[in-house]
Amino acid sequence: MDLDGKRVLVSAGEGMAGTALSIAGLAHELGAEIALAGPGAARAVVEGPGSTRPARVTLDFNAAEERERGRLAEALSEVWDGLEGALHVASAVPSSAAGYGDFAGAMQRAERAFIANAHALSAVARATLPLIRASGRGGSVVGASFTGAPADGRLGGIRSALEAVNRYVACELGPAGVRANVVLCGPLRSSMRASAATRAGGAQAFGERTPLGWDVTDPAPVARAACFLLSDWSRAVSGEVLHVDGGAHLSGR
Repeated sequence: MDLDGKRVLVSAGEGMAGTALSIAGLAHELGAEIALAGPGAARAVVEGPGSTRPARVTLDFNAAEERERGRLAEALSEVWDGLEGALHVASAVPSSAAGYGDFAGAMQRAERAFIANAHALSAVARATLPLIRASGRGGSVVGASFTGAPADGRLGGIRSALEAVNRYVACELGPAGVRANVVLCGPLRSSMRASAATRAGGAQAFGERTPLGWDVTDPAPVARAACFLLSDWSRAVSGEVLHVDGGAHLSGR
């Protein structure tokens, strides 16, 4: 598997720069040219002291902000005349976004979580479509987010929305030669500030309910799955959800 000659955008939601950078690093090792994008906080992590930057360019971008899509497309077109891949690592869903513990402001928090997760995949796809078409080689749009248990009321609705948006994007962009898929992964310590599953024993609890076990310190399985979906090895795969969580999605606990 290689990504030789492919131009790939890797963008991160708030707090997800660590995961995005792991994916970008492997994609770069496999031969891709990389553009990194994220909101101010994510960009600060990517460009901070000691960070490895495999990117040709780093852009400020918040997928949750409608007005920034055009700016992203314009910035990318100044660097490349085409694009073969775009991957967005969605922001983590805060514990207050859904559930039954607190109704005050719940609708606004749930709306923000939906925009930062499900809507962001569609936003990145629309922003990059002109460049993917210009490449003349087709392309791949990949969303990445954290998985949850089937009975997890906090994540269930948002994950279902993300999967529905993924299917829609796959159907709409398929005629243009564009694939769309989603990676749902276990929690990673590289993004621990944004993931409740890596705090207060949550990581241990997550690992205990996974048939294969789960290492929160190892982003490699997630990066490899993402790069597979960006590569030509997945050229006939679209509209799918690839779980990279040690089998945790099989557990109802």
